[in-house]
Amino acid sequence: MADFIDSFSRAICMAALVLIVGLVMAGLS
Repeated sequence: MADFIDSFSRAICMAALVLIVGLVMAGLS
């Protein structure tokens, strides 16, 4: 179960990074 939580939280972190980068790029352009 711990492995599932770890991979799940990691996926959320990656999605958050992509979202932030996307917002920054949209704001700069």
